[in-house]
Amino acid sequence: MKKVVAFLVVVSLFLMPLTAMAGGDNKDLNILWSSTGYGNYADYTAERLKELYGLNITLEYNAKAHEVLQPQIIAGNPPDVVMAQQNFFDYFSAIDAGAFTPITQYLDLTVDGSDESVHTMANAPVVDSLRVNGEAYVLMSNMNVAGICYNKTMFKEHGWEVPRNWEEFAALCETIKTTTNIAPFIYPGMYPYYLSQFFYPMVAAVGRGTESIKDINNMKEGIWLSDVVKIAAERLQYMRDHGYFYDGLISLNHTSSQMEFVNGKVAMVSCGSWLQNEMSDSWPEGFDLGYMVNPCGDQADGEKFVQVSGTLMGFPSAAKNKDWIGEFLQVYFSPASAAAVAKQSAAVISPVAVSTNEEVRAALSPFVSECFNAAAGNTSIFMIYTIWYAEFFAGFQNQLTALVSDEIDAPAFCENMEALAQAVRDDDFIVKHTVS
Repeated sequence: MKKVVAFLVVVSLFLMPLTAMAGGDNKDLNILWSSTGYGNYADYTAERLKELYGLNITLEYNAKAHEVLQPQIIAGNPPDVVMAQQNFFDYFSAIDAGAFTPITQYLDLTVDGSDESVHTMANAPVVDSLRVNGEAYVLMSNMNVAGICYNKTMFKEHGWEVPRNWEEFAALCETIKTTTNIAPFIYPGMYPYYLSQFFYPMVAAVGRGTESIKDINNMKEGIWLSDVVKIAAERLQYMRDHGYFYDGLISLNHTSSQMEFVNGKVAMVSCGSWLQNEMSDSWPEGFDLGYMVNPCGDQADGEKFVQVSGTLMGFPSAAKNKDWIGEFLQVYFSPASAAAVAKQSAAVISPVAVSTNEEVRAALSPFVSECFNAAAGNTSIFMIYTIWYAEFFAGFQNQLTALVSDEIDAPAFCENMEALAQAVRDDDFIVKHTVS
């Protein structure tokens, strides 16, 4: 992969406090931000940069930011900061072509109003998983936390304890199945990626933690045939064979599966921090929504893993005002910015902001705070390969469906996945990427 040549930065820039920093004589900053369902997250940052430096900021929110961005990059006049949906814009091909600036040099800067670094506030494990050849080019502009959602009221009424490992989880599912008319577990079968966010934290917990996740992201040869993946697949098969999945879930979309959970027909649903808002008109009185970190490792008190997702932002290399990248990041990942975004849209810029900032927590529901505190208190993982190799991810989802539907068993799942991975490795037309 080609490396983008980093532009020069004056060393003294990093030794000065935020308010004394200056991006040079150029006082312009052009920001393009996707607006579809993502809120006006950059508003506070724009106003704060105007206040600190007198910048002339052009801020465009556009539902089709990805369509606007592509011709701008080709023409050589891109915005200085861009947040586009990675489902529609391939950041990593653009990075490979030299279209984005490396930002590693800014990660150690402290954010506005805090002693924390940009690296920490942007969620360091995720920042590092997004690196290309050791360099950071993109960061998450906001985050979602996936996991298991459950009804605390239901658990209390039945005397069920939140499980801490696979043995306790399987025992709980068995108790629910045999003593009630409630299904233990559900996910939207029409969208198998909801089960992937249950599967991968389990892989990390039974394996080598983030190293196992890195091996999957990097398409390491033999990873899908490893004991780690086999155990995770076998546990899904165990859930299937013992009837722990909601019967007929394969035909359900996210709304219908979540309604089964809301209506008390299911004890646990694979979802995440967005669930409460997504079903905002449906919650019955007395429903106390809770979040559970995946408990399917072997150790009750061992390291646990939380899968996160979000929308990427980056800084085009042909932009005219790159001198202000550091200042933008310092303000965007500041506590005040996180609080403004949380108040405006109940969205979260950083799990660290939730765990350390009362103003951010006050703007969020207890459930959303619980989700992000869990992310801050455990190890975050990000499945970057789902962006790099979209067709492979689709194949993975198909194999999950086949496994849950009893069309294949765990060994066949592993063999099929390794074959799909090998096809990617062997295809010279597919650009390969590597997590550092």
